[in-house]
Formats: sequence, C-alpha cells, structure tokens
Amino acid sequence: MKQEELVKIFKSLKAILKKYEGSLKPKFDLDSKYDLWSFKDIEIEGRKRKEVYPDFVGLEPI
Repeated sequence: MKQEELVKIFKSLKAILKKYEGSLKPKFDLDSKYDLWSFKDIEIEGRKRKEVYPDFVGLEPI
C-alpha cells in the first residue's frame, strides 16, 4: 500500500475511535498516533491500576 492510502485509512479509523472519547481519553492525539485510555482506579488480577489501555483503541504507524 502507498503511504497516502495508509494515511487515509488511519484518518478513517481515528474518526471512528474519536466517538468513544468521553469515558476514554487520548494520551496521544496526533496526525500519526492516536490512542484512548481509561483513567479509573481498577484492579486486574490483584494488581491496582490508575489507567488502562484497551488494546482495541490505539492507532500507530507500522
């Protein structure tokens, strides 16, 4: 794929993911990287966390 095609796909996916902002917040909201995080106190397998990165809400170039 050409770079311009990948950029177009990235922008399309970013627009879809932006709809989930609210309970999830971005750490990176750049033209080349975008992700969403949950900033809540949570316990996973006995380990306390203040933030969680759901694997399905991040975009990075390959």
